[in-house]
Amino acid sequence: MRIGLVGEAPHDTNCIGVLLNQLYPDIEFFPLINQIRGSQLDCPQPTKRLLRVEFKFEKPDLVIFIRDLDGLAHETDKIDQKKAYYAEYRTVVDNRAILLLNIYEIEALILADMEKFGVMYNCEVPAVADPSAIKEPKEYLKQLSRKYSESHNLQVFQSLNIEAVAANCNYFSRFLKDFKTRVI
Repeated sequence: MRIGLVGEAPHDTNCIGVLLNQLYPDIEFFPLINQIRGSQLDCPQPTKRLLRVEFKFEKPDLVIFIRDLDGLAHETDKIDQKKAYYAEYRTVVDNRAILLLNIYEIEALILADMEKFGVMYNCEVPAVADPSAIKEPKEYLKQLSRKYSESHNLQVFQSLNIEAVAANCNYFSRFLKDFKTRVI
């Protein structure tokens, strides 16, 4: 099985691919429209055309759209905007799509397995009861260790335990359940 990943930055797609490969080592995860970054994904016409071309060429079985909410779970207007984006874009990939909406941003997944972060950066890390309740998790991680940089995310994600992440992060757990139904 081949699964395309559409995200706001190449390190986001790579991180999710590495994480999912822990449970699904026989699935090939690869980026789509890697040259489109951040808010450029919200520019529908050129982005949708490019996505359609890559989708037809690569022929993935499924496409995961990875977006950061840049807000908390109670910010329903932002959630509605991201869901509208997803609804529009999934038609471009023949509805063979699933949405991973990171509440606040992808770094919330690191907060779900903080022990690994503490070991990597040799710092004290408090347990985080609900990673999706932390506003600006990237900045939170930078406060814990000045050595941390967003550019290190791939290394951090390689050390995370997907089962710990799912156990400690409700939105990721729900995503995994939905994902499992699509790949079985």
